Amino acid sequence: MIGPTGSEAVVRIESMSTLSARDVQAMLGQPENWPALGNATVFRLVDGQLRVEQDDRAFGQSTKLESPSAIVQKHLRAVTKELQSKGKHVEIVAFSHVEK
Repeated sequence: MIGPTGSEAVVRIESMSTLSARDVQAMLGQPENWPALGNATVFRLVDGQLRVEQDDRAFGQSTKLESPSAIVQKHLRAVTKELQSKGKHVEIVAFSHVEK
């Protein structure tokens, strides 16, 4: 990957009608709205069901109410909800990106 440190997302949409990349970007919001996920965090969201595939924390629950993970999860759920309301099947994988 090339670019600054932050959160990345891969979006797959199945639909009988077209949806432009601009529409999807508008739903995802501006990059500055997405905080950087932890170093090894991976989320998968399929039809509204969010799974933590990998977490960078070794143990214990986060005590921060608005952790980067919580904010990214809210964005993912909002995008999925909007796409599903338009009859779209959506899968999103979000993960951390650390510049090396």
